[in-house]
Amino acid sequence: MKKLPPIRSPVQPARPEQQLLQWMREWTVDLALREEPEALSAEDRAVPEAEPPGLAPGQVRLLFPLSGGSRSRLCYLAVLQEVRPGYFLAAPFGRFSTPATPGEWRSPRTEPPLRIVCLWNARVMPGALLSQSWLVDELTDGEQAHARSVYEACKGRRPVPAELAAVVGPPLCHPLDPRHDYMDEERAWMDAVISSSLHGAQGHLTFPAVSHESLPLAAEPGKPYRTPGKKKGRKGRP
Repeated sequence: MKKLPPIRSPVQPARPEQQLLQWMREWTVDLALREEPEALSAEDRAVPEAEPPGLAPGQVRLLFPLSGGSRSRLCYLAVLQEVRPGYFLAAPFGRFSTPATPGEWRSPRTEPPLRIVCLWNARVMPGALLSQSWLVDELTDGEQAHARSVYEACKGRRPVPAELAAVVGPPLCHPLDPRHDYMDEERAWMDAVISSSLHGAQGHLTFPAVSHESLPLAAEPGKPYRTPGKKKGRKGRP
């Protein structure tokens, strides 16, 4: 009997469904790979000696891993605006490559920690907290405008602009959707990050200043490797 050609279904999943399936795959892998956070060694505790650049809207900052949530997982923050003197609105970056909800915006960046901005989880933070960080990047004016637009949509002040519909997550409708658990976890994580930073960590990370003159250049010959206390073998010895 002649083999019939396979029948291909013309029905393709809608874009939000495809996006949700992708996010679900990442969420499942994340749950499977979780481990207990390691304790911070006493030798690792310190404070940076160099003064960091001043805070400003548009900056991307990495909080010092002092304690709590910022030690179990790196916390990258997008500084959105200064809401009043000394206080800034900042949103954390997510840990997945796909936006989970309409409040998560996929930025044009390709670096894994800086792909998804969770505007729904944005917080007003004191500058004293945000200054405990490294400046790692800056958002362009266009990126800042997009982030603010998604944040405004999260607050119900205006809908997500049509040009951003393809770079935010699908709607959250079902009460048993696992994204509710995910959002609860993310809120608790940010609460832990802020609480531990405001109340002070048990010890601080220190990075001692090193003179550039004291560092060997890559082209300089290094000392021969030898185990301390052992003499060099005699010539001719096999």
